Amino acid sequence: MKKTYAMAFAVLFLLQHTLPANVQANENSQERKFTQKRIKFISKKLALTEEQKIALKAIYQEQQNDMEKLKKEYAQKRKAIRDANNKKITAMLTPEQQKKYEEIKNKMPRQNQQQRMRKGMGRGGG
Repeated sequence: MKKTYAMAFAVLFLLQHTLPANVQANENSQERKFTQKRIKFISKKLALTEEQKIALKAIYQEQQNDMEKLKKEYAQKRKAIRDANNKKITAMLTPEQQKKYEEIKNKMPRQNQQQRMRKGMGRGGG
């Protein structure tokens, strides 16, 4: 029974990891390119003046900044939840299981990252 719980917690831990930093940087770059295309498209379709294009770009930049801030806040909250859950998991395990659990946790981020890269899962958050 304890093995089943340990395995279940290990799987949950694996599923809760965040995206690697390089994938997030690539995501930001893609968002910027998409925003530039959106501005160009809207500008052309609506025949915007230069003044309007500048204003539109500022609006989208503000939106992008707000979204980045939201992502960071979300990531911090997710980390706090993961940390709290890991403490609960560790508390319920025997000392021997705790050692094994630490080993599992140390291996998982690498394995999780490699699996995401193989599957092409650049988006989604953990």
